[in-house]
Amino acid sequence: MDTPDPRLIHLVAARYPQVQGLVTMADAVWPLLYAAALYFVSEDWQALPFGAVTLAYLWLRLRWMPRRIDAYYAGRFGRTGEIVVRQNLGMWFSMAIGFNQPLRDMFFAPAYLRIAFLLLALCAYPLWIARRDAPYRLYWLAVFLAGFAAAIQIPWVPIGEGRYLWIRDSNLAIGLALLAAGALDHLLLSHALGGGTLAGAWVEERSDSPESSA
Repeated sequence: MDTPDPRLIHLVAARYPQVQGLVTMADAVWPLLYAAALYFVSEDWQALPFGAVTLAYLWLRLRWMPRRIDAYYAGRFGRTGEIVVRQNLGMWFSMAIGFNQPLRDMFFAPAYLRIAFLLLALCAYPLWIARRDAPYRLYWLAVFLAGFAAAIQIPWVPIGEGRYLWIRDSNLAIGLALLAAGALDHLLLSHALGGGTLAGAWVEERSDSPESSA
């Protein structure tokens, strides 16, 4: 059996709720749904099924998914405390993208302020994760790059119907990047703990530490 990386085990133990990648993958559904609606909805009646799917997703994300995902990770790897209900990253990122229009049309914010706002809203968190947990979670840079690509396009976002193309593509990029980051977080957690539990991994790490062998 391969000797576990003590640094990786420590990271997983310290960030256990955050590396439960199925939650991040669930969050990615919101911007992907938004992008899909802008891709496919061209008539008013077509908005009805998308609205129903969106309401179903919101209910599942708030009520059903937290319990089911927590039960899955608790059954496979153990639990470190009470259920942690994380904010929906995908929804927050999507709202930040949509806020570009009112900043421009209602508050007359210049392009450089809107770029700065979007860089802060979309890029700061994934960049912080990638830097803090390097080298293990550098894949969060994909979310950073998706946000950066959305922000730098702001001076060229047209007024009127053309703005929906930017909103659509930005949500699609953020959603796909979050989906990938969540999947890789889940794989990282599974790789770190293998078939064991979080408590067992801590015991194994401590047994391999210099203090225990002294």
